[in-house]
Amino acid sequence: MRRRILAAFLLISGLITGVNATARELDLPEAQATLLKKVNQSPLDVIEVIVAALAEKPLPAKQEAYYQYVLSDAYYASILGPDALTAALRAHELAIQTGDETLLHWCKVKVAMAYDMAQDASPGLEYGQSALDWAQQNQNPGMESASLIALGSVNLTLSDFATALSYFKAAYQLARQHPDNQHVAEAAHVASYLGLVHEYQREHRQAIEYYLESADYYRATHNQIELANSLYGLGKAYWSLQDKAQALAHYNESMAISEALGDTQGAAYTALDLVGIQLAETKELNATELYDIAQLLQKTIATFARADNHNMQVNAIIKLAFAYRNAARYEQALVQVNNALVIAHKFGLLQKKVNLLAMQGELFARMNNYKRAYEAAIKRIKAAAEYRDLTDKTQLQQLYAEMEVGKVKHNNELLAAQNARQQAEIKVAKRDKTIIFLVVATLAMLCVAIIVLYVSAKRQHKLTLTLAQTDELTGLLNRRQALKLFEREITLARRHLQPLCMAIADIDDFKIINDTFGHQAGDEVLKFVAAKMCDCFRGSDIIGRIGGEEFLLAFPGVKTESAVTALEAFMGECLVLPEHLSEYQGLTITFSIGLINVDTRFDSTTALGIADELLYQAKAEGKARVVYKAENDVSGFAPKAM
Repeated sequence: MRRRILAAFLLISGLITGVNATARELDLPEAQATLLKKVNQSPLDVIEVIVAALAEKPLPAKQEAYYQYVLSDAYYASILGPDALTAALRAHELAIQTGDETLLHWCKVKVAMAYDMAQDASPGLEYGQSALDWAQQNQNPGMESASLIALGSVNLTLSDFATALSYFKAAYQLARQHPDNQHVAEAAHVASYLGLVHEYQREHRQAIEYYLESADYYRATHNQIELANSLYGLGKAYWSLQDKAQALAHYNESMAISEALGDTQGAAYTALDLVGIQLAETKELNATELYDIAQLLQKTIATFARADNHNMQVNAIIKLAFAYRNAARYEQALVQVNNALVIAHKFGLLQKKVNLLAMQGELFARMNNYKRAYEAAIKRIKAAAEYRDLTDKTQLQQLYAEMEVGKVKHNNELLAAQNARQQAEIKVAKRDKTIIFLVVATLAMLCVAIIVLYVSAKRQHKLTLTLAQTDELTGLLNRRQALKLFEREITLARRHLQPLCMAIADIDDFKIINDTFGHQAGDEVLKFVAAKMCDCFRGSDIIGRIGGEEFLLAFPGVKTESAVTALEAFMGECLVLPEHLSEYQGLTITFSIGLINVDTRFDSTTALGIADELLYQAKAEGKARVVYKAENDVSGFAPKAM
């Protein structure tokens, strides 16, 4: 069921089920083994039985550990993340008391999977890696398979798709190598995970191939919960390919299975996507349609709230706000957005907060309350900066952790080499020249290895620096680097009394481009625009992507009239589409641009605010134009105190 949560995260950021996959080689007593077999069919019934058994009387440590182990699976299947983690950690604690190494490391797999459903999934990496190392050392292919799936799941939750894919491919290959080993997860089961990763990478046809493989397997094995997940994945992939008939067929079958199982959250996920299809297909809702959608979404919101699934609760509220907006009921839409903002703030959902503030600004603008719209835009900019800072800190901490692990491994290797050298020196007097030669050769190889590691680390540092300063999709400067360089240019302009122009350019109707031609076309448009900017403007100009379809341009030493001429020439160039974009009939690329001659009394934040207001003015005046202030005309804006 974790797959549904992750699929929903991707539409705006994560769970993958591994129910029973981690128990394929654990020798459970008959009572617990029977309950485990029922998890995929009726997890809520299993929870009820185990909770009653644990409440009845105290149990021996190993027996309770077995119950907690199965209970974690049942909670996991029901998408009750905190309960799944509590049960898994209790099983792990009891396993330590028993001294049973096999049970202990199976419980580590279980803890890793449960952390995958937690707010911070990163602790699951340590548990999963410990189980994987033990399984490989003790030649336990069942645990190795389960550990690979758990590590792939946690990395997927952490949005490290490349690492997740490597773990899932390893599990898939292991299954192919052991087709007759009942303890190893079947390749068709692992295929569902591979389908999900390809789906996130927008490789929808490859995702469909793996989802079909897993769906056939789950039908044959009567695994209803996993079948519902694979059908859900197929519905999402087909809808991404604009195959509405196939998408609806698979979504509806998935929902029917979830409702039959009493899986309210599973049905809620599917209902949310079905509403999304209806909203995409219907530009204006009538009163009946709006009422039906509102009733369905209110039930969905309540379901996610009861399960403490706050991320999806916010997603459902956003869908409801969109429905009200499409019906031109802006005040009701604003109420929903404000409700979602309260939840996002309470539970630290910063990315959601950024999106909600953008929607709040749009609604205020539709209500002609431009002052509130501007205030919402400023809040969105601040929230986006906070989110980027948090993301950067998280990535940096992860990088530091990886470096520390590498350092420890390297030190261990050096210690091992030193021990080997000392032993060789003790024996050297009794050995002939051949042994001495082998020792010298070994040391030489070690030196080469150290040099290789050093060179590799330098290259990795250079790559990390590049990634930190550029936008991955377009190759332009990212927001942080662009603003840093723009601030520097303001300082230089102030020092040398040189003119400096700055513009914010926003692609007109970019959402319509995405909705009409697909996100792949949208990505191609962004790449084309970035290439044209590099061609049309000077190498000394600052060009950066600071938002989804928003770009920052700074022209040192250039006055307003020259900047306007350059920008209009660039806009003309973008009207001539290359061959690969000309295939999209009706596609036109225009811009709304706010341009200012930067008053050197301003800092970058003030300048951005002025340019942003001019951009909104360009939008209001009909788009496809440059709106600018006359030289030194900054009326209505107070400079920052120097």
